[in-house]
Amino acid sequence: MNTIQTTDTASILVANNERFMSLFENRDAAGMARMYTSDAMVMPPRSEIVFGPEAIQRGWKGAMDAGIMRLQLDTFNLEGVGSTLVEVGHFTMFGENDHILDRGKYVAVWKQQGDQWLIHRDIWNTSVDQ
Repeated sequence: MNTIQTTDTASILVANNERFMSLFENRDAAGMARMYTSDAMVMPPRSEIVFGPEAIQRGWKGAMDAGIMRLQLDTFNLEGVGSTLVEVGHFTMFGENDHILDRGKYVAVWKQQGDQWLIHRDIWNTSVDQ
């Protein structure tokens, strides 16, 4: 098992999150789905669990089609052992003209597969009173 040093792992995670946000902004739901493991689970708010790359792609495409134009992810805690990382952070979802549509918190579990870190579990929920 290849373990990456903490500072290297953090910089890789930052780069992965930048890529994830860029793919969303470029409306590339298929590219986003490729950032997940083949047996990933996504747990969006007010929804059932989404299993696997095809369903994850449809879910992110649905978010894009609903008017979300951009995501901002801000990690504030990262812990890991071996080939698993747990990331905790805040998210903001923006619509047209950078109007904030939602903001909240998330937990992402990352798994190292070969030389890649992929999202294995992904859950978020709003911090906005609705």
